[in-house]
Amino acid sequence: MFRSDIMVSDTITILTSLSLLLRKSFKFEDREWNKQSQQFPNLFSVEEIEVESFEQLGEVIKPLADIPRKAVVSGKLTPGIDPSSVRRTKENFDSQPHRWIMLDIDGVGPESGGNPSEPSNEELVAEAVTHLPEEFQSAKCWYHLSSSMGIKPGIRVHLWYWLDQFVSDREKKVWLDDCPVDRSLFNPTQLHLTSTPEFIGGDDPYPERFGLYAPMGASDTVEVPSDLADRIIFNSAQPRHRRDTGAVEPQEIVRDQDTGLAIDGREQLMFDLSNEVMFELCRGAETRPSVEEITDELWRRFQEEADISHVNSRPWTRSDAEDKARARHQEAETGQYSFRSRNEKTSLRPAPKPDFARETVTPEEAKNQLEDALSGYFQRLRDGENPRLALRLTMGLGKTTQTVAKLKEYLASESGRLVEVYEPRRVCRRLQLLSRMEHHEQDNEQVFP
Repeated sequence: MFRSDIMVSDTITILTSLSLLLRKSFKFEDREWNKQSQQFPNLFSVEEIEVESFEQLGEVIKPLADIPRKAVVSGKLTPGIDPSSVRRTKENFDSQPHRWIMLDIDGVGPESGGNPSEPSNEELVAEAVTHLPEEFQSAKCWYHLSSSMGIKPGIRVHLWYWLDQFVSDREKKVWLDDCPVDRSLFNPTQLHLTSTPEFIGGDDPYPERFGLYAPMGASDTVEVPSDLADRIIFNSAQPRHRRDTGAVEPQEIVRDQDTGLAIDGREQLMFDLSNEVMFELCRGAETRPSVEEITDELWRRFQEEADISHVNSRPWTRSDAEDKARARHQEAETGQYSFRSRNEKTSLRPAPKPDFARETVTPEEAKNQLEDALSGYFQRLRDGENPRLALRLTMGLGKTTQTVAKLKEYLASESGRLVEVYEPRRVCRRLQLLSRMEHHEQDNEQVFP
């Protein structure tokens, strides 16, 4: 860290696209907002603007909301690079400590859709701030509701703070490690989108997206913790990366320590991101996303997470994302998912919200409900249907025992049927005993305790 009494002024690097727009676009179709396909430009002009205070920070970023060709990065243009036409690569931008920080918070708090009866912008920001470290909770910030606010559930907002010290990208990452913020922004080339989105065929759910959040007694500056350097040393012994979804990456994904971008294991990263993207696009949607929609979002996320300029055997292109998108789309269409993997790891995925607390019942009632559910499931199979059944039960009620009994009963009257059984490893040994059941005197309760 750099003390503010040594270095007072700071700079903001602003990129101006030389071709495509840098704003998201939504179109109202079939009674809902649909995100339009977006591609990012390759070339930018670069300017650096000096800022010396929280107030000046707001004066710089507020006008950017109305300029769809501009965005911000935290890196500083490498000396000797022509600022009139620059590619957004790590060779062209150096990591730079700053006194400003932008936090991108996605999906926290209550669902919001921009109705008048819902919380005000300031109340939404106040809720979002509660998810940040305590140093931020007593400071002012400039807020800009992100493009998907009012389109996707939860609070989605960009918060701009002024710090009392210069803080590096690595220090920001350890500082915000356990918070619901997009840590990919703490890389020198990552775009900080600042433009207000475009809404076609309807009104913006939040027409006033930019503002000042200043709770009573709040300071202009955030007091930076003094132990960030120690946290970096501690975290260096635990190099596994946590994405903004909360998922911890497997160790085969290797990231550059300076940029945070993946430079190896990108095939695994592409696969993981394809699952995350499919999950997010399907959650709460009445129709499945198209291959193109999945590809667009996956390629955007992959470009943010991976260093595609770092080539091992071949360059990465949008067609790689399209291949994964087609695979995820086919799984959703057919309902058939491959359980094969290249390694022993299992990726756990959270269930879509909302989640409801269940009323408890007695063990006897639970067993009766399980019996009814399994009987109904296998009867639907006999009727030629292809049903699905998911049961959430307390351990020890005999799920495996009753399921195996029902399966044996069903198969006794069937032939030529392929049945695949998947179980957690803790009960795999029990299933291995199936083939030996007829050779033992024990009953099911003894073989499957």
